[in-house]
Amino acid sequence: MTALRAPFTSLALRRAVFCVAGVVSALAILAVPAVVPALGVLILWATGAMAARPAPVVAPVFLVLFPLTVALLVVLAAPIGRAMGAVHRRLADRLLGVHVDAPPPRRSTTVTDGPGWRAVGYGLLKVPLAVPQGYGAFCYVFGLVNLSYPVWWPLFRNHPPGTTLGPVWGLTPFGAIGVR
Repeated sequence: MTALRAPFTSLALRRAVFCVAGVVSALAILAVPAVVPALGVLILWATGAMAARPAPVVAPVFLVLFPLTVALLVVLAAPIGRAMGAVHRRLADRLLGVHVDAPPPRRSTTVTDGPGWRAVGYGLLKVPLAVPQGYGAFCYVFGLVNLSYPVWWPLFRNHPPGTTLGPVWGLTPFGAIGVR
């Protein structure tokens, strides 16, 4: 009986929200190195610098802005990692009830900040782990939707004999399945 009630508990919902937050943070980590050069191109386009010859202007922008972005991220990585670590600790504490102590305050430069770089490593490790987190959140949400089929199937699928009906599609992480 406990297994039947488990997906409907507040802890299960909080775990699904934590998984979605992990996917969103991983997408943000992946998007940062591409956003700054793209913003540079957008600024050039908005100012009209690319109007006459767009191809010769875009390549130098990416060749200059992408390395600058990487250099800026190296300098800011530890403070950003600490901030993202604080967000993940707060989410884990509020959603999962797991308390993780904060690292000691920063006493050195950003390049030699050990706890900050560990937080960066944690953030980078979360990027590939976003795939199973997204899978778990998908299965939770669409599993509950798919569990509702027995409720609405008799209400909407009771046509007279001889009626040809199309399939009802069930969503899975690997695609849709049609059920007649």
